[in-house]
Amino acid sequence: MVVVVTLALVDQLLLYTVLRDGVFFGHDVAPFAQPLFSPQQRDMLARFEELLAEDRAKFDARTQFDAELGWCPPRGGRREKMAFDWAGSRMGIAPLPRNRGAGERLIALVGCSFTLGSEVRDDESWAYGLDARLPGTRVGNFGVGGYGADQTLLRYRRDVAPLAPDEVWFGFFPGATLRVSSHFPPLVHRWRARTVLFKPMFTREQDGTLTLHPSPARTPEDVGRLLHDRAAFMDALAEHDAWIGRARPAYMEQGAHWSHHSALGRVLLTLHERGGRSASDALSDTNSSIYRLNRELILTLAREVVSNGARFRVLILPGGLELEEAREQGGGYWQPLVDALRLEGVEVLDLSHALLEAGVTQGDTYWMPGGHYSARTNAIVAGAIDAAWGQPAD
Repeated sequence: MVVVVTLALVDQLLLYTVLRDGVFFGHDVAPFAQPLFSPQQRDMLARFEELLAEDRAKFDARTQFDAELGWCPPRGGRREKMAFDWAGSRMGIAPLPRNRGAGERLIALVGCSFTLGSEVRDDESWAYGLDARLPGTRVGNFGVGGYGADQTLLRYRRDVAPLAPDEVWFGFFPGATLRVSSHFPPLVHRWRARTVLFKPMFTREQDGTLTLHPSPARTPEDVGRLLHDRAAFMDALAEHDAWIGRARPAYMEQGAHWSHHSALGRVLLTLHERGGRSASDALSDTNSSIYRLNRELILTLAREVVSNGARFRVLILPGGLELEEAREQGGGYWQPLVDALRLEGVEVLDLSHALLEAGVTQGDTYWMPGGHYSARTNAIVAGAIDAAWGQPAD
């Protein structure tokens, strides 16, 4: 009995001293005062709100806020090293033609930052390399940093389908697997999330159909409102968000759950909330809800592209961690998805083989500081795609 009382007293002492400010070893401890997990994210929110209040023109140019897609590059504008044409495509050898000439083909690329070519110049991206390599064919790069298969599908519908491309290629980065599971990226990737903007998401129903849930931030002002008002945040996200669903007490008001009243309870709740974020586990398990959702999103995109008269293809664009694991395991954890897509008639080109053969895991010159392909690796990707798919469609 004495031991139990002593442990309880120690627990409470730790609760009101070590955990008093809600931080333990530099990391927030549940329940979280705000659904932001790094100083960078808090700075992003502060800058976002300052720009919104002070200069709407700069706000529109810098934040990429998009009520429908969450965020999207500016049409006809610039973003860091990147320029975008009238259609919202990253600049290739020239802006996309508004009216294609007879026999001129258009390949539209959709996907995330590995499709976009983040961290390199316009003329160093693999999309630019293909645009320069393929005579009689223009390559439109509609990749957007941070996108998962959900936002990619929606961007295709809004921005790409009206251009009537001859082919649509989806660049799938396996590390983006979990992005479809939330309205709010910091809930998925915590410290690594590079945005505080909200996004739309889909849920997969029991019959396999998809239900779209629009972004809860329909205006820029909604972003700050949701992040400062816990009740509004929970009302908007809790029903569909996978991460709130698995650890709801971590996002409740302080004191609303028994675990909040114990130092041990708060630490255990924090550890539970942080777990389960393995793209490898989610994508290699064909019974996981995240695998099934990604698969259905890609197949839905494939069906819509084909119904619009275009050819659909998927490119697997692995990052450094994915390639290291593929080399050690003798194959990528995304293989079950590749197999499933091919069974449905989808053409898939896995670039991991070409990248590993080129030795990109062996040196820093193949990678940019943020983990994206360097100019050297972009050139390898462009060459591998050209060798496999560079000829006109049959």
